[in-house]
Amino acid sequence: MVAVVLLTGLLIGLRGTHASFTATAGATSAGDRATASFPTYPTLVSGDGPDLHHRSGEGPSGASASTADDAGAADRPGTYNGPTNGPMTWWQFDESAGATAADSSGGANAGTLMNGTATASPPATGPAWTAPGRRGAGAISLDGADDVVVGTDPAVRTDRSFTVSAWVYLEDKAEDRYAVSQDGERQSGFALQYSASLDRWALRMTSVDADTVTAIRAYSSSVPRVGIWTHLVAVRDRENGKLSLYVNGVQEHTVDHTASWNAAGPLTVGRVLSGGAYARYWKGMVDEVRVYSRAIGSSEITGIHRDSMKTRWEFDESAGAATTADSSGYGSTGTLTGGTFAAGRNGNAISLNGTGDRVSGASPVRTDEDFTAAAWVNLADITTDHHALAQQGTQNSVFAFQAVAATKKWRLRMATSDTGTGVSAAESTTTIQTGTWVHLAGVFEATAKRMSLYVNGTLERTATFGGTPWNAANGLVVGYRLIGGSPTGYWQGLVDRVRLYQAALPAVQIRDLYQDREPAGEVVPMGARAIGALQGAQQGLGTGTAMAFTGVHNAYAAYNPTPFAGPAAFTLECWVKAAGGSGGQVIGFNTAMKPLPDGTSDRVLYVDNAGRLSFGAGSAYTTIRSPAAITTGAWTHVAASLGTGGMKLYVNGVLVASRAAVTPVSVPTGYWRWGGASLAGWPNRPAGDYLTGSMDEVAVYPTQLSDQQISWHYHADH
Repeated sequence: MVAVVLLTGLLIGLRGTHASFTATAGATSAGDRATASFPTYPTLVSGDGPDLHHRSGEGPSGASASTADDAGAADRPGTYNGPTNGPMTWWQFDESAGATAADSSGGANAGTLMNGTATASPPATGPAWTAPGRRGAGAISLDGADDVVVGTDPAVRTDRSFTVSAWVYLEDKAEDRYAVSQDGERQSGFALQYSASLDRWALRMTSVDADTVTAIRAYSSSVPRVGIWTHLVAVRDRENGKLSLYVNGVQEHTVDHTASWNAAGPLTVGRVLSGGAYARYWKGMVDEVRVYSRAIGSSEITGIHRDSMKTRWEFDESAGAATTADSSGYGSTGTLTGGTFAAGRNGNAISLNGTGDRVSGASPVRTDEDFTAAAWVNLADITTDHHALAQQGTQNSVFAFQAVAATKKWRLRMATSDTGTGVSAAESTTTIQTGTWVHLAGVFEATAKRMSLYVNGTLERTATFGGTPWNAANGLVVGYRLIGGSPTGYWQGLVDRVRLYQAALPAVQIRDLYQDREPAGEVVPMGARAIGALQGAQQGLGTGTAMAFTGVHNAYAAYNPTPFAGPAAFTLECWVKAAGGSGGQVIGFNTAMKPLPDGTSDRVLYVDNAGRLSFGAGSAYTTIRSPAAITTGAWTHVAASLGTGGMKLYVNGVLVASRAAVTPVSVPTGYWRWGGASLAGWPNRPAGDYLTGSMDEVAVYPTQLSDQQISWHYHADH
C-alpha cells in the first residue's frame, strides 16, 4: 500500500492526463485502456500535446503511397512513401561467414546459427554457409542431425493470416524433414516439411498447442525431387479458413483450417517442435526465407518465384579491358579471350572475329531447372553456322543461340544429354539479316520439357525437349558452342546485353527485355503490422504493431506533408528496433517533403556508423551521441529534445547525453520525416541514410519535454 501511495504522489505533479489516470483524453482509441493506477503509453503521449503522433497501426498496402494515421489531437495524417506489404522477416543467407543471418525485411529479426543448443562457429561447427545459393551469393546448409537457425523473435502471429516462402534443397528422403517453422510451447505454430510417408511436400499446422494433437496438412501433388532447388510457399488465410501450399509458383493443394492459436516462439530453420521436443532436422540447403503477415495472392507468389536474374553482362567497358562486369549482383565476371569493345545496341558491345574470340564466365543457372537466356546480337556473316551464347557441359553445350547458314534462321538449340548426339531445336520464322541488331530470348520449362524461342519480343517457335533435363556446370560462353568436347561455330559480329534468369520468364517480361526495359525486379516494400513495441498487459492491447523499413536501396520512408516553421523548441520520440550494421535516420526535419530528391536535414535523430544514437541540430552540424551502441534487434525507446534545457538525448528513459542550447537555423521551414532522409554533412554518417529496422509510436512535440516526462513514457510500457 505504501508503494501505491508514493507512486500516486509522483504522478500528481505531471501534466494533463498523467494525474487523472484515465484513457479518455486526447485521441486514444478503445484499445488503449489504462489501469486504475497507471496511464497507458498512448495516454501519456496524448496528454503531452504532440504535433504529430503516428502509431504505426495501419494495414499492408501495395500502393505506391498510403496514409500514416495521426493519433494526435491536431489530426495531421502522414504518408508512407512506398508500398507497405513487405515481409516481416527475410533471411537471404548471403553472409558467407559468421554465426548470424541478417534480416533484410526491416523487422530486425536476425537468425543465429546453432549446433544443437549452442551457437555455432561456422565452418567448424553447425550450419555451413554455401555458395552459390538459389538466389544471391549464398545459402545455408544443414546436416540433418542438429543444425538450425533460430530467430530472435517470432516472425508473425500464427493465429492470423500469414505466408511463408522458402527455397529448399533436399538431400535425402530417408525420413520426414522440416525446413521452416515457428515455435510454440509444445508444437510448432506452422511448419514447412517433406513427408517421407507420402513422398510429398507439406504445410503442417495443429489446432492446439499441446503434446497430443492432430496435424492438419496441405500436401503437394507433385513428387519432391532430391538434389534440386524447389520453391515452397505456405499460405494461411484465416478469414476464409484455408491453408494452401504452392510448389514452384503453382498452387497444388488447399485444405480447411479454422482453429487458431499463436505460436510466440522464434522463427526457426531446420527442425520442428512436436510434443515439446525438437525433431526431424533438415538435411540439405535452405535459402531466401520470407514470412509475411498476410495471405499473399497467386500473382505475387509467382513474382517471388520468378525473381531470379543470375547474370547481366552489359559490355560497356572501354577498349582494352580484359573483363566485363556482371551487374546482376552475383559477381559472374566475364573474361575476354580476344574480342574488343565497340559501339553496341546500348552503349558498347563485344565484337568477336569468328575465329576464336570469346567471353567466358561461370555457369549462372542450373539448366535442369527452369531458365531464360536473352541477348542482343548483330551477325556479320551467314555463310557458315555461328553461335552467340551457350552454357557448357563437359562435352556439349546444353543450349545455344545459333545462326543456321542452311536455312538463314535463328535457332534455340539444346543438347538432350552431355554425352550423346541428340538435339532438340526451336527455329525462328524470321529470316536472318546480317548487320542488323536482333533480340533473341530462349525459355526452358524443365517440368514441361518445353523450349521457346522469341525473336524481337515475339514468340516464334515452341518445341519439346527430347531428353531428361540436365545441368551444364562448365560455364557461360559468348562466342561458340561445344560439341563432343570441341568448340564450333565461333560468332562473327557483335553481342550486347546478355541476361540469364533462373526462371521461365513469361511473354510480357520477354517483351520488356526487347523494349530495353528490365523485367520488373524486386524492390522490398516496407512491412506493415510488424510486431510492435507496446506489448505490455497494461496497454490494454493484445499486441501492438509497427512499421518495418527496408533501408537505403529503395528510399522508402515516411513523411508528414504538413509544413512547419522550424521550431526552436521540440521533442522527438519513438520506439526503434534497428537491424545490426545498418544505421539510418530515425526522425528528422528536412526541406524536402518526401524522398528523391532529398533536401537538407536539420534537427535529426539517427543511428550512426557505430550503431550509436546521434542527435544533431544547427548549421554547424552540432551533435550529441549516446555513449554506447543501442542494442540491435531489440526495441529501444529513444527521445531527443531542444529548448531552454539545451540539447538532450535519451535512451530507454534515461538522459545519456546533453549540451548547452544550440539554435537550429539551417532549415527554417520544412517537414518532419521518419525512417530515412539525407544525412549529408552530419558527423558519423552511416553507410545508408535510410533505416533498416522497425519503428513504432513516432511522436513530435512542440515543446521540450522534461526528463521526468520522458522517463514516464518509457516506463509506461514496462
